[in-house]
Amino acid sequence: MTNQTFGDYVRKERLDRNMSLRQFAKDCGFQPSNYCHVENGTLNPTPVQVEKIATVFGFEEGSDSYRKLLDLAAKARKGVASDLQKLIESDKLIPALLRTVEDENVSPEDLRKIIEGIKSGRYKESSN
Repeated sequence: MTNQTFGDYVRKERLDRNMSLRQFAKDCGFQPSNYCHVENGTLNPTPVQVEKIATVFGFEEGSDSYRKLLDLAAKARKGVASDLQKLIESDKLIPALLRTVEDENVSPEDLRKIIEGIKSGRYKESSN
């Protein structure tokens, strides 16, 4: 991930869409005077507000743009992205997986291999 901040990303996306700060803030449910602090990085929006920003931008849930928005917002809050938090809460195996990775000191290289294996379908049951 780059050093781009949540505010930088939202400002760029807003300007790319030729949206004024005032109108965008209103569309997202912010007071314009407060919203400028979001883009300046002095106010971190709540997960609900981040979801509203994603909706106003038209980001589809699960898209790269959506995930980047959530990841940058979580980084600004020094927390976990809201979609990941929901995943962790919905499946008891996810915390077990994360703890196993930590306990077994799985290297970043091995994690990349595991991710690629999952993406390749290696772990899917065959339909024979």
